[in-house]
Amino acid sequence: MQVTARLNRHHLRAALCAVPKHDIRHYIMGVQVEIYPDQTLMVSTNGNLMAVLRDTNETAGAQVPMTGVKFLLPVSLAESVRANKHLAYLTVKFDTDTQDLTLEDFGAPAITAKAVDGLFPDWRRVLPDDVSGEAARFNPEYYALFIKVAKALGENETRINIKPSGGLKGALVYFHKRVDFLGVLMPILAFDDLPVSPSVFKAVTTAPTEEDLTARHSTEDTP
Repeated sequence: MQVTARLNRHHLRAALCAVPKHDIRHYIMGVQVEIYPDQTLMVSTNGNLMAVLRDTNETAGAQVPMTGVKFLLPVSLAESVRANKHLAYLTVKFDTDTQDLTLEDFGAPAITAKAVDGLFPDWRRVLPDDVSGEAARFNPEYYALFIKVAKALGENETRINIKPSGGLKGALVYFHKRVDFLGVLMPILAFDDLPVSPSVFKAVTTAPTEEDLTARHSTEDTP
């Protein structure tokens, strides 16, 4: 069966930000695309963070079964998609029998490749239903990747929100009032207890009086 659908260019470029540059786990070296009659999902991960993008526009129609059509779009195809603020969609053709993929973008030659041969991780198990807000510790390099995701979506990076769940549980990442994106950021270590109270820093040492200074000098002069 051959499926033709529209892919959101901004979603694809954003998802690409979470794909590792090099990894022996070939099954995460691409963007997972899931096309359903009423929505298209794109998911990517580097094992430490995950980006999930959801397009609820009708992108494929009735030709797609209710169970959906899934494939792992290789990095080479995703990287070929150019930024275009005025053209949100491009066309993808996928042959479920041969696993052939073709991307057709306006003004550019069609590009063909095989879907990545591998089973993408069960991302629905990773995406938490809710989080507690309990503090956790994160690698700032991974946070920086979400800044790239924000820019790919045309978002201001100052609108990134991280809602942690403490310990080693994944935190939810989201943008202010944006309903087409959710991210997961895994903590690097359990959160440490506070080693020193802020009151120690806020405390003011009383300045010594003239009598204190006189007594100190007298002590120092005593043989």
